[in-house]
Formats: sequence, C-alpha cells, structure tokens
Amino acid sequence: VMKIKPRNTLRTYGIILILYFDSLTISGPIFNKPIFMKTNSIIHTEALHLISNHSGLRIFDVRTGADAKEMYQKKHLQNAAFVDLNTDLADINDPKMGGRHPLPSFSTFIKTLGRLGIDKDSEVVIYDDKNGANAGARFWWMLKAVGHQNVRVLNGGFQFAESQHYPVASGDQSYAEA
Repeated sequence: VMKIKPRNTLRTYGIILILYFDSLTISGPIFNKPIFMKTNSIIHTEALHLISNHSGLRIFDVRTGADAKEMYQKKHLQNAAFVDLNTDLADINDPKMGGRHPLPSFSTFIKTLGRLGIDKDSEVVIYDDKNGANAGARFWWMLKAVGHQNVRVLNGGFQFAESQHYPVASGDQSYAEA
C-alpha cells in the first residue's frame, strides 16, 4: 500500500492552478477498478511506475520546439508515444485566422485520438519538458474538453521522472489505433 499526501502547484499559461488531494492509496490488485477514477489531474512518478504495465495505459510525450521530435527519439519515458503540438493539437493554416496554434475541429481531434490509440477507456498520462505547463497542459485540457476523464499530467515532467529513475527508451513508440 502506498499513500501520498502532497500539495501540488501547476503553473500553466500564466494561470496558477493549485491542485490538492488528501491521499492516493494504491493496493493490490490495483486494476479491478481504473486507478485514475479517484485521483486528481496530477500523477506522480511512483504511481505511474506502479501502473506502467497496464494494457489500457497510454503515455504521451508532448514536448515542443523545433527539435521536439528529435529529442523524443533520442530519449523519452518507456512506452511513451510522441504527440506534436503543431500537427496533432492544432490546426495551423493562417495565423491571422486563429493565432499560432488554433484548436483543431472536434471531428479532427477525435480522429487524432483514435490514431494515437486513445479510446474512452484509455488511462492517459501526459508529460512535456516544461513541467507539464506547456503542451502537456494543453493536451490535458483538450482531452477534458471532449469528455475524457482518465487523463493525468505527470508531476515534474520528463526531467523529474528521469531523475527518479523511471525507465527511458529511444526511437519511436506508438499504440494500435482505437
């Protein structure tokens, strides 16, 4: 049994979200019920490690920048697939018509989720290299906006998970389409 009683602050787009929870209790067998149903929007490295072999788990690396895909291919969390801000989480045509990263249409985003292997029962964990405060927060919000409940942002992002000895891999990872 593992009990966690943290107080987390996630800074995103100039807004501070303070997320609390009294405890997260994990005991075996932990997959009789989805583990995410009674937790908050943050997952800690230790908890992710405990559920890392669950077949419904989908981990996504959502870093940004000109070299984001290259950095992902060099090193990412084990079993994490890459999500591109520009092509998967935005519909970039003309910046005058919606800014730098306008949201994709609902139908386009739903198709993207299917291509990424996310269905209504998937347990999704998202991280980026900005402590979850960049594209990770955007992807979390977009999933919540379309009604996906089982989605969490990894506390501390890639760097913290790596410092906690979470397994890393290289190359590309993908999930079967849903």
